[in-house]
Amino acid sequence: MTTPARTSILRLALLAAAFAAVWALACGGGGAGGGRPATPAVHAPRDLIAFGGQAAGGSYALYLVQPDGAGLRKLSDERAAVSFPRWSPAGDRIAYVIGSADGGAAALRVYDFATGAARTLSEQALLDSSTLSWSPDGNRLAFIEDVEGGRLRIYDFEQDRLLNDASLPAVAVDWSRSGERLAVIRPERTAIYSIKPDGSGEQLRVDGEAQQSDPRWAPDGTLAASSAPSAQLSARTLTLYNANGAEPRDVGPGLDPAWSADGRLAYSRPAAATAGAEFDIFLVASEGGEPQQATRATTRDRWPAWAPAGDAVAYLAQADLETSFLCVVELATQKQSCLDLAGLQPSQPAWSPF
Repeated sequence: MTTPARTSILRLALLAAAFAAVWALACGGGGAGGGRPATPAVHAPRDLIAFGGQAAGGSYALYLVQPDGAGLRKLSDERAAVSFPRWSPAGDRIAYVIGSADGGAAALRVYDFATGAARTLSEQALLDSSTLSWSPDGNRLAFIEDVEGGRLRIYDFEQDRLLNDASLPAVAVDWSRSGERLAVIRPERTAIYSIKPDGSGEQLRVDGEAQQSDPRWAPDGTLAASSAPSAQLSARTLTLYNANGAEPRDVGPGLDPAWSADGRLAYSRPAAATAGAEFDIFLVASEGGEPQQATRATTRDRWPAWAPAGDAVAYLAQADLETSFLCVVELATQKQSCLDLAGLQPSQPAWSPF
């Protein structure tokens, strides 16, 4: 016969067993790491713009802000100016470079939303707009180290290590949307090559006497790049190279190419009347056609960054060497607005991927 006391003991035992089962499921069962709480899912930010900012007192940091200027948030204090942020495809990390006080090599840093902190991957990064590129799966980051004229490196986040030995000369890199190829520019800067991530399978894509820069793959395999006979920005010409080997198509004067998810190209184009003192943002389709002007201003509008929905573009408007604004243009209405950043001087913007 079962006594009330024994019944209570049995109930407590059943409750304890049920609790243990639920806890085991929550912790990943009895496999490796059992007994430890599961890592919580990282909820990456949505529809936010990352940028480097310099405060009035001279301090530097990586920031986030909403497209209307609200919700300004500091992510990481830094020792020097933050430049060229790049979101990972999943939106869970931001790679960026910070300059050095003596003008030497920059540091490559990566902010991780899972840890809420940034760490340094290299103290020898090359400070340029074409030196950081994520693999489409977000597991690897290609970058250029400022060593012996420039060397390509690839960091694997799953293995938490560098994959190559810095033996491949390069000064610019961009990962194709398929993940199968990298576009690289050699230190001589007169050619663009396509290679596999392991450095094999080299193919010559662009060759000539002009100085090449800004290689950018489109979703359909088209490669955009700008070139010039000199380092003068206003002399750069933007060209599209088809994946099928068709004749290259010159877009006209332009630099800072950025592709949208649906294959439109935003870029910066000098105003002919000002000999390069002013730039505007233009758009063109990957198949060509007449470029469409998106901004009209008396500033130097550069480094466009697409909104996730493709309906707006953020850019940096430079009034002079000391004064810049982070601005957004709505493409349907061509309404331009510059964000109130509480006195911060912004660097190049990067819009989150979703």
